Amino acid sequence: MVTSPTTLRRLYILLYIFGTISLLVAVCALFWIAYCILIGAEPLAALVLLPENTRIFALPALLISMLAGGAAWNKGAKLQQREKDLIHRR
Repeated sequence: MVTSPTTLRRLYILLYIFGTISLLVAVCALFWIAYCILIGAEPLAALVLLPENTRIFALPALLISMLAGGAAWNKGAKLQQREKDLIHRR
C-alpha cells in the first residue's frame, strides 16, 4: 500500500490522464457515428474505416473505453482523497 503523498499524487494524475484520454476516444467515436447518421450514410458506414475482420469488436471496444475511463476517474478520485487525508493527518 502506497503511503507517500507524492506517489499518490503521481498515481491519481496518471489515472486522470488515462481516464480523460479513454473518454475522449469514446466521445470522438460517438460523434463520428452521429455524423454518419446525420449525413444519411448507409448503415454501418461509421465502421468502413476499420478492417473487415475487426468491425465486430468496434462496439465492445467503445464500451470498454467508456468503462475504463470512468473507472480510472473513480480510482483517481479515491487516491486523491487518500492523499488529502494523509496530508491532513501529518
